[in-house]
Amino acid sequence: MPELDRIMTRSGDQGKTSLADGTRTIKSSARVRVYGAVDELNAVFGLVRCEELPMGLEKKLLQLQNELFDLGSEVAAPASSQEAQ
Repeated sequence: MPELDRIMTRSGDQGKTSLADGTRTIKSSARVRVYGAVDELNAVFGLVRCEELPMGLEKKLLQLQNELFDLGSEVAAPASSQEAQ
């Protein structure tokens, strides 16, 4: 097993995390919980796709993964960033 050196973000924890545009928010916010759940579901679909599946199901799961990826990126961007687009 590889040994990791200390990993530091240099921003300190303090119960906050950065959103897609660098805005800081609390880790317990609904936004962070939602994009975490979306990311976990996307990972589960990826594991399922590793199995032998009927072609129709494989294609649908891939489509859903792409849509979940888009959803996650929208949730991770603050409203002010979305309005600028």
